[in-house]
Amino acid sequence: MLTAVRRASLVRWLVLYSRSRQVGLAIAAVLAGTVVMSLLSRTAGDTASGRWAVLAVGLGAAAAGSGLGGVDPALERTAAIRWPVRRAVHVVVVAIVVGVVPLAAGLGPGSLILRDALGLSGLTALTATLAGAQLAWTLPVIWAVATVAFPITPTSPVLLVLTWPAGQAAGPAATLAAAVLAVGGTLTYAVVGCRR
Repeated sequence: MLTAVRRASLVRWLVLYSRSRQVGLAIAAVLAGTVVMSLLSRTAGDTASGRWAVLAVGLGAAAAGSGLGGVDPALERTAAIRWPVRRAVHVVVVAIVVGVVPLAAGLGPGSLILRDALGLSGLTALTATLAGAQLAWTLPVIWAVATVAFPITPTSPVLLVLTWPAGQAAGPAATLAAAVLAVGGTLTYAVVGCRR
């Protein structure tokens, strides 16, 4: 009987947490963004380059970014629960959702989508920590759009790192940049939380 009570409590907590973080709205935005990018890629006849996947993942991470902050940050800071674990799980779930939806739509190579989902979700979490949930969308969108709108051929290690979301930057440098952002952003957000 105790396990049934715990399960009911967990489900109740998940429902309340999802409502407070606007998870339903974020998932709808991820789905809508992926559908739009999929239609644009088919219209342009460019389904293999991965640039539409970069935009879909960037927009998805940005949409989920507003849910990284709660309604009352002061209340969260005083709550007697383990927020770091919950925050880290939240970012991981964002990365999974933001990656799975464009992958299922066939917007680009799986390795590119996975790398970008992890890196841009970490960047979103880092931005939420530094600038707040209202501005968490800025860096992922700017970085994704800039690498797609201004394609360059990376010739130096610095350019390889700066253009990591784009398909042209595939390789160890791009993977390392995404991994650093994913781990660094997730850990920073998990420990510090969202800026007020």
